[in-house]
Amino acid sequence: MEHPSDLGGYLIDISISPVINGRPIANEYFAVRNNRVQLVRLEDDKGKPVQNSYEYPNSQIGPIPDAISIEDWRALLESSEPSEVLSALVFLGGKHFERNPFPENIAHESSAQVQHYKDAIGDQQIWALITKLESSGNKWIREAA
Repeated sequence: MEHPSDLGGYLIDISISPVINGRPIANEYFAVRNNRVQLVRLEDDKGKPVQNSYEYPNSQIGPIPDAISIEDWRALLESSEPSEVLSALVFLGGKHFERNPFPENIAHESSAQVQHYKDAIGDQQIWALITKLESSGNKWIREAA
């Protein structure tokens, strides 16, 4: 557990070993803020960001942000707290079902969660905020954007 000044809270860094046919994730980073844990970054063994997969419960790493409406997503992306911004960017940059190919009895990302994702990425103001974050002074935010 670290306390980096650029995230404004505690950071849990979990180093893991890759598994056969698994994703190339070497580090998982979680911020702890206001008694909440937020996934803020996944990295490969070279320190580059890796997408989270929300398609199936067994492939998802960490919690999802508490955002439902477009206003919630905007608030996260405009937050002065880097962990809030990173949490939103990790989710919005993750892999999601574009369609629901399986019957409801097979565990997969919920249609409500997919709709929240689609609503957010379909919003022009969200895209403008993400574009603005590409020039952030925070390296992780720049890379996630």
